[in-house]
Amino acid sequence: MINKEKLISINDSDVKIVDVKEWNDTVGIKTLSGKEWLEFFTKFQALDGSEDSIAMRNWLLLKTLCTEDGARIFSDDESDLVERKNGKVLTKLFNIALEHNIITDQKIEDATKN
Repeated sequence: MINKEKLISINDSDVKIVDVKEWNDTVGIKTLSGKEWLEFFTKFQALDGSEDSIAMRNWLLLKTLCTEDGARIFSDDESDLVERKNGKVLTKLFNIALEHNIITDQKIEDATKN
């Protein structure tokens, strides 16, 4: 049976490597921590327009875009750098990040009801 020390020492973050042909390279998309996952749904509940949806997309990409070893590429205050990239690519990566983190339409719908 696992104990607290062993549990907290385990790196259970999972990185999915994605080929981005527009960048001629790959990028990692990592799983959110429990705290980040809760923050995503808390923020999502407050959304009320398309501008907010773009901000949420950028927030999720800031948290999940990473190197192959799971190191984040962007810090929380670099949303403006993400916004400069191809919108089609960002949307594709956002959808992959949602899927990789098991954030489904049903979970989003449930979150907006609460």
